[in-house]
Amino acid sequence: VTYARTLRLICDEGSYSEDGFQPCVACPAGNYSNTKAATACLPCGVSEFNALAQQTACVTCPPGTFNHREGQSSCTDCPVASPRSPPGSSSVANCTDFCHTGTYGVFGAPPCLPCLEGEYAPANASEACTPCPLGTYQGSQGAS
Repeated sequence: VTYARTLRLICDEGSYSEDGFQPCVACPAGNYSNTKAATACLPCGVSEFNALAQQTACVTCPPGTFNHREGQSSCTDCPVASPRSPPGSSSVANCTDFCHTGTYGVFGAPPCLPCLEGEYAPANASEACTPCPLGTYQGSQGAS
């Protein structure tokens, strides 16, 4: 009986070898590998993406986008009529209108609350209201 010792490839993170003997291959965009000696890449999850090959992690979809499928190389922009979404959105249902002047909300999106007396929000998509400058005052809610 003859015993042979074979060396398996140990690929770096971001790449893989199907059986450990084939050359290392970079994980394609939309996938990643965060371990050495991987035999396959993992797909990015919903609400994530990976635009480049040979990555060790995926990126959360930024505000104003969503991703409802695994293994994607980009996120989809929210529709023009509902342009806002929180980071990491996984559905177009997360896309909303924005808060209008005189109101504010988390990420500037609904549910929107009116600014209180003595505050104002001069721009759409405000995340907070601004106190009136010294020497001025506005006495109603929802001022812009």
